[in-house]
Amino acid sequence: MSLTAAPPCHDDLIGFAEALASHGDRPALICADGRVISYAALAAAADAAPLPPVRCLVALPMAATPDAVIFYLACLRRRYPVILMDDTDSLVGKAVRAAYAPWMPGEPLTAAGADLHPDLAVLLSTSGSTGSPKLVRLSARNIASNAASIAEYLGIVPTDRAVTSLPLHYSYGLSVLNSHLAAGAAILLTETSVSDPAFWQQMEAHGITHLAGVPHAYELFERMGLRGRALPALRTLTQAGGRLPADMVQTYAEWAAACGKRFFVMYGQTEATARIAYLPPDLAVTHADCIGIAIPGGSLSATEPMGELVYRGPNVMMGYASAPADLARGPELDALHTGDLAEQTTDGLFRITGRMSRFSKLFGLRVSHDAVEAHLAGRGIAALVGGDDKALTILHTGPAPVGLARDLAAHFGLPADAFLTAACTELPRLPTGKPDHGGARAMVLAAQADASENPGDVAAVFARSFPGRAIAPDDSFTTLGGDSLGHVTFAIALEDIIGQLPGDWPSMSLSALAALQPAAPPVRGWLRRVDSDLVVRAAAIAGVVLVHTGVHVAGPGAGIGGGALALMILFGFNLARFQQQRLLGADRLRVVGDFFRRVMLPYIVILLAYGLYKQQLDWHLLLLVGNLFGHFGDMLEPYWFLEAVAQCLLITAGIMAVPAARTLAAERPKAFAVAFLAGAALLKAGGALLLDQQQLQHRGFDANLAYVALGWAAAVLTRPAHRLALIAVAAVFAMGDWGMASSRLAWAVGVLTVIGFVPRIALPRPAAALVIAVAKASFMIYLTHLIVINLIELRLGYVAPYATLVMAVALGVVLQQAQELWAARTPRPLAKPAAPAP
Repeated sequence: MSLTAAPPCHDDLIGFAEALASHGDRPALICADGRVISYAALAAAADAAPLPPVRCLVALPMAATPDAVIFYLACLRRRYPVILMDDTDSLVGKAVRAAYAPWMPGEPLTAAGADLHPDLAVLLSTSGSTGSPKLVRLSARNIASNAASIAEYLGIVPTDRAVTSLPLHYSYGLSVLNSHLAAGAAILLTETSVSDPAFWQQMEAHGITHLAGVPHAYELFERMGLRGRALPALRTLTQAGGRLPADMVQTYAEWAAACGKRFFVMYGQTEATARIAYLPPDLAVTHADCIGIAIPGGSLSATEPMGELVYRGPNVMMGYASAPADLARGPELDALHTGDLAEQTTDGLFRITGRMSRFSKLFGLRVSHDAVEAHLAGRGIAALVGGDDKALTILHTGPAPVGLARDLAAHFGLPADAFLTAACTELPRLPTGKPDHGGARAMVLAAQADASENPGDVAAVFARSFPGRAIAPDDSFTTLGGDSLGHVTFAIALEDIIGQLPGDWPSMSLSALAALQPAAPPVRGWLRRVDSDLVVRAAAIAGVVLVHTGVHVAGPGAGIGGGALALMILFGFNLARFQQQRLLGADRLRVVGDFFRRVMLPYIVILLAYGLYKQQLDWHLLLLVGNLFGHFGDMLEPYWFLEAVAQCLLITAGIMAVPAARTLAAERPKAFAVAFLAGAALLKAGGALLLDQQQLQHRGFDANLAYVALGWAAAVLTRPAHRLALIAVAAVFAMGDWGMASSRLAWAVGVLTVIGFVPRIALPRPAAALVIAVAKASFMIYLTHLIVINLIELRLGYVAPYATLVMAVALGVVLQQAQELWAARTPRPLAKPAAPAP
């Protein structure tokens, strides 16, 4: 960034800070405890704040509290230059304090005066100066002019109310405070995160009209369901602090326009106090990739058709400070060379095309880091790219294509070893919310070193379980998309290395699990502890096969039916355990798609084969809705279960697509589980009243969603009293469907009792191995057991239910193992989390 010299200019006015009292009794600050401080009271408090008698440099931890804001305004009103920091004990804070020796609130009022320029008002750390005493010098004129300009183009009025959704030591967050004080509006002071439900309760309770956010904040807004919330007072949303993806800009612009709100995309730098440009809301949909026009009082230009963006205006900083002597220097700039490459459109709008300093020269080619990031984003990969003239580093989230470095090399014309990649759960960010490219580069280099020096046994288990994926130390079985079938193999492999596993091992990171690995291999006993849901799964699928062979036992109800009901409950149980986060995020359609690919596609193949064999095929079956018509084919009748499971999954994913439901599930999972169960119970009651269940035999989604919801609730509600209540509800459902004498009542009560109160069951190792193999293959057994029954009993006339059970189970287990071997050896172009299993 180059600087252009300018003659010094003394500021005679402080602007909004000096004019506080002119707004009288209007509310200025709304405190977290509900107190309201008027402008008149705020001015009086600022004038009474204890500052040393001699003008000196002040360092202030700028929290979103009344005391911090009062001290900040006291410094502006009384011409004391103030350094605003996040934490005076942080790396940056210690470096600044050591270099400049400022006075801090709470210290004796005996600070010595220093050689300070009369215009100097505020000093801010730049986003790239972590651990460095380098500061941006801002004058009172810079602060006042930028606040007035922002208030003008945003149309801030005295009745507006903003909220501290951004840190106040950050220039963007500070500009929100300054611009609203300049307009006589109010600001809610809260340190509550936007990911905390209390933040949104405060938004609604205080009638907040202005919400600001960086790109990462907008990701959190989406997770919290902002666009689905009832916030009638909210009229203005602003975004700055980095580039928001164009599709997200369009989404928010269209939503805001439809709701009568305004969405401003803005561009700025700390070196320009805060804001440089803004995109008028009516242009956001059609020009989502632009930063817009210069703010009032400023001007923009590019050094060439696509050159460096240059800004001129009264908010351009005085200059940098790297040592105390720099604080005596006056204004040194009349223009700010931003370091960003830009072009101007035919409509007069400016568009950022890259960053001048974010380039590497590799093998004679100049490669833009931003271009690589944009290329990856186009492929759906969120990443931070850094590097030097030796190699580029790429830190990405989630799964990445196999051979990513090779593909990038082909695209950019470089050798594959010019790209070093690593994965993480979440991209690192600076305290301001901006991407931390330096931290990302360090993580990639550390991951490369760890992979070459200490792969570890636990890491090998992760690699075998998720072939073709880049796995970071903070990845877990759950974050990688592990499902209810894969966790069996995973847990067994870990137990062989670590010994007994903690109950929450699926959510523990690779590094945390590796830390549990003992120096010597654990001693194996003759018993193995198996998750109780696996025992239930194995028993349930065995029961299903036996029922379909025609075996019966004497006594009232004469049957052992109910295995399918148990599997339905387990489907909901494992859906909540392993797929809840994916359903809450953008992957909910992939959850459905993966399930249909892994389960329903083989079923359709069986349907087609059966249709060719019979030379006819019922269209209800082909559309996977045969269970809704009470019409079942001879061999295909038992497959109603697959249709009902698929329908229940679609309904669950549809519920999660509703922002309000998604917000409830994310913020209050237990309340969502109860609501889900209550809604499913109402659907069940409606189906019982309106549909002919004698014909449908309780096989529709209306009857079965309640059992899926019971399983979901069993995974979420962990208190014994709650689980006892679920058992009672299950008993009521089962008795209502089949009566007290039915074996299905025992299955419904039994499965919830076991998984709720007996987490693990100790079995002899041979028995445990058999249970695990059958449980893993339960879906494959369900898909193929009717073929075995048809062949053995109907074609060969050999009626031996238990022998048929053994053969059906053996076939399913063999096919399951073959599928696992094929998946492990077949590279996937894009590794995706697996589908849920019932």
